[in-house]
Amino acid sequence: MPITNIESLQRFSAKDGADIPRWLEKSMSGYAEDEKSLVAFGVDVVTELCEKLLQMGVPGLHFYTLNRWGATSQICRNLGFREI
Repeated sequence: MPITNIESLQRFSAKDGADIPRWLEKSMSGYAEDEKSLVAFGVDVVTELCEKLLQMGVPGLHFYTLNRWGATSQICRNLGFREI
């Protein structure tokens, strides 16, 4: 899930029973009042995580965009996926 809104990520994680890593929670808190910087940070973090997954051989990626597809599109471009 691309990081575009701290509250949405926290709700989604709580509902799914997943913990947000402390390092990520702490880093995100620095962007609480700056949505544009939060999205840029989130794109960088999720791009890096996806790169690691792909290097480990995962067969594909699935994104929950929650109707905020812009960050996901940027992540896909960063990963070198071409648009269809």
